Amino acid sequence: MYANRNENGSFTRVGGGDVTNAAKGYYAQGAFDADDIARAVVVYVRDWQQTHSEASRQHAYGLLRDLTYLQTSSGPDAGNVVLWQQSDGSLNATPTPPDSPNPSDASDSFWLARTIWALGESYPCSAQAIPRSAPSSRTGWSS
Repeated sequence: MYANRNENGSFTRVGGGDVTNAAKGYYAQGAFDADDIARAVVVYVRDWQQTHSEASRQHAYGLLRDLTYLQTSSGPDAGNVVLWQQSDGSLNATPTPPDSPNPSDASDSFWLARTIWALGESYPCSAQAIPRSAPSSRTGWSS
């Protein structure tokens, strides 16, 4: 979801579509999307590589776990990425208005490509600590 920073330090939401269920924090599209999560992973991984910031390592790891959660794990679409996620973690396969391609079967899409980019950027960080395994299978990376 996108937000503008206000002068007082708070934020105003701009994105994710209309609120469809305020109590649950649901939006017509979703509260989070794979595109933005992937870009943030890359930023935090690169910062961690350069500065060894523990905060950046933790943010990268948490976001990477969320990003891999957006991948379809079985069936003919296994490995594809659902674009939108709601605040409670549920996936929104068909937002309003619908995206093209439909995020329920991303196939070749920008968000799938950016997910692969983020996984590739993070692999060198995890390869040392977690041989032949994705970072999401452990509680953290070695520094």
